[in-house]
Amino acid sequence: MPIHRVAVGANLYLFQSPNPNSNQCVILAHSGRKEDEGATAMPAGTSTHFYTADRSSTAGNVASSVALGREGRVVHETIRPGAGVSNYRLEKFHEQGGATYRKIKNEMARNTGAEWQPHVVTIRNRKLGAARTMQLSDVITEVQREHPGITQFHFSGCRGIIGEHED
Repeated sequence: MPIHRVAVGANLYLFQSPNPNSNQCVILAHSGRKEDEGATAMPAGTSTHFYTADRSSTAGNVASSVALGREGRVVHETIRPGAGVSNYRLEKFHEQGGATYRKIKNEMARNTGAEWQPHVVTIRNRKLGAARTMQLSDVITEVQREHPGITQFHFSGCRGIIGEHED
């Protein structure tokens, strides 16, 4: 079954799972937060599973992110419905060698027929300035507006404090 990419709002692409009934979605993005940035409440019926510790960085790639469940990666923290979570700033994910969208489709195709068949959402525009980022809460809201059945989000990106390790 082919993997379809659909625009969600002005800033997201949702790569649809080969299993249209999947309630799982991998958020593929670079991220961080300001020290004093507020929290947001996880929407009703929704959970987000983080594979990186709070205040930590990680070196991920498309293959490792899309394969989270297939490879049995350990969840570091799960934020349940109604609980507070840092409203991370997300940016478009890119890796050396480019062709990120093709890599997403290829990795998702490897999941075909497997139990782990998540949707994948990614920021699609790298504009200059603040317009190039989206808050975690906005990504979840927009994805659920497009596909209300998605209730489980998975994120393996950085959760560090922006500027904390800069000189």
